[in-house]
Amino acid sequence: MRLVVDTCGLETSDALYDLAAGANEEHRNRFYAVLTGFGNHMTQELAPLCVEGHVYQPKLWLDEWEEANKKPNGRKAKYQSVSIC
Repeated sequence: MRLVVDTCGLETSDALYDLAAGANEEHRNRFYAVLTGFGNHMTQELAPLCVEGHVYQPKLWLDEWEEANKKPNGRKAKYQSVSIC
């Protein structure tokens, strides 16, 4: 997340809020706690969020948020909100 914030010139607090909002309602508060360093995803929490193999839903939320905030040719993207469920 830090790399995307720095690379895209995003405001940290806005980025945290937007990224957490991309998680589904059931997991949003927990994901926000993990993003802010107030918690870690435990193995038993991640198990039901497994999409396939070792790919977990929180990783997909991060990847899709990163893609939405990148701009082609390396220029900083204007901050945009995404909804990922």
